[in-house]
Amino acid sequence: MRQMNSKLSATMVAGLCAATFALPNAATAQFGQVGTIYHYERTNQDGSLPEQVSVFYAAADAVEVYKAREKCTDAAFVHAKLDPESGVAASITGARLLPDAQHRDFAFLTYDEAAKELSIRVELPNMPVIEKSTQVEHTPWHLYDFDFASLTIAHQAANNPKADFEFGLPLLLADPSLDEPLTYLGTVKASYDDEYTALSHRFSLSFVGDDAEIGQLIFNPMHGHLELAELNMPNHLGYEDFKLDLLSTQKGGEKGWTNFLTNHFAGC
Repeated sequence: MRQMNSKLSATMVAGLCAATFALPNAATAQFGQVGTIYHYERTNQDGSLPEQVSVFYAAADAVEVYKAREKCTDAAFVHAKLDPESGVAASITGARLLPDAQHRDFAFLTYDEAAKELSIRVELPNMPVIEKSTQVEHTPWHLYDFDFASLTIAHQAANNPKADFEFGLPLLLADPSLDEPLTYLGTVKASYDDEYTALSHRFSLSFVGDDAEIGQLIFNPMHGHLELAELNMPNHLGYEDFKLDLLSTQKGGEKGWTNFLTNHFAGC
């Protein structure tokens, strides 16, 4: 099993994240779930440090994500445009949520498909601008600190939802003191568990070239969205490992999503 170095694990950023939106055996995307909001809770595997992560399937070519610890506190907002033909997100923008469902952009990630290169520009207050690029060894890829928001959309388009698949796992560290704030952790293999007795689809995870299990993904058997993710390494500052648990889904549409975002600062 691969290990992240101590400096990397100590500087996990809890705001910006991004990824592609396709699986190796993806069919033409099924857009029946557009308008759905997926409400997750991210924690350590022991349940500590809870944070809400809500994913809005905004359109066939768009996804938006909200992340916050508590109402009235700082909240992250990420909006990404994707190509529904290729399933690749060419541009992803990280922002800070503002009152009345507004946001202020500060981080800009782009993907050069021909060069297999991710590039980031981060403009944080009172900090040097971060501009870095990294090669991505495998496509599709899912940025780890995006909490698999892209994967819950991408997997809905899989031809065979029980087929094994692989994905690249890059990581963004918004720390200007790092020489490599944007890194590639490796390629992850997701292997279907045919002994899992529940109706949901379980996949065990390992790095390609290493048989040691590093976690699991569990998907909804009807619609393909992510129900549970667990990995034995953290993806944000202050965490020991990673757990993402689906709490609920709602067909909120644009109006419901706007109301949800507005409510974060309402009455504060």
